[in-house]
Amino acid sequence: MVSEQQDKEDLSRRIERHISELRSPDLGTQSSAAFNLWGIGEPAVKYVLELLKDPDVELRLWAIWIIDQIESPKAVLPLIHILSQDSDPQARRAAAETLGHIEDSLAVLPLIDALRHEDAEIREAAAEALGLIGDDRAVEPLCKLLAEDRVVGVRHTAACALGELHDYRAVTPLTQALQHDTGQTVRRDAAWALGEIGDLRAKEALRMTLQQEKDREVKEVITAAIEKLEGIE
Repeated sequence: MVSEQQDKEDLSRRIERHISELRSPDLGTQSSAAFNLWGIGEPAVKYVLELLKDPDVELRLWAIWIIDQIESPKAVLPLIHILSQDSDPQARRAAAETLGHIEDSLAVLPLIDALRHEDAEIREAAAEALGLIGDDRAVEPLCKLLAEDRVVGVRHTAACALGELHDYRAVTPLTQALQHDTGQTVRRDAAWALGEIGDLRAKEALRMTLQQEKDREVKEVITAAIEKLEGIE
């Protein structure tokens, strides 16, 4: 019992030392501390979560990175707060990405809210996270994002996320993107997503678009999607 208590105290001291090292001005020391905290894992999480409240954005970003490696569900609510309230766009983006990796459904509605953020990279990170979580509440907001967002990168991420969700409600918006979007990556990923969803209604649209599409990469993905759908029949 005494030995067990001593081990806990030794671990606490190690964690506190590494937390202190994260405040070093030396990047190498910071990196080493972050990797050590990742290696400690779940016992370090409560200490790392305190850094999310630090006014220094670099410390908040290190904390999010460590949490991302550990993927602790204890971090979901603090990360939602960062996503919704943090003053730094980079911290918000990192929080969205990490919430996607943790894959907790508590994050779905805050991530859907983030799809309307003025920062395109935050919208993109939120869309990707929703695809990873796989909750069907995200389907209609992602369809809207695919149809209306001004930024190509956001639209193609929305298409990928819809492919991950495998929901038939996305077939019509994805088909429209495939046929009419000016972004090459959007058309490519819409074709991929239609193949992933596996709705045979998309096959004719894919065939028609294949005849008209001029981009070689997009044509290759359309062909693969058609072959995938033919395998379902």
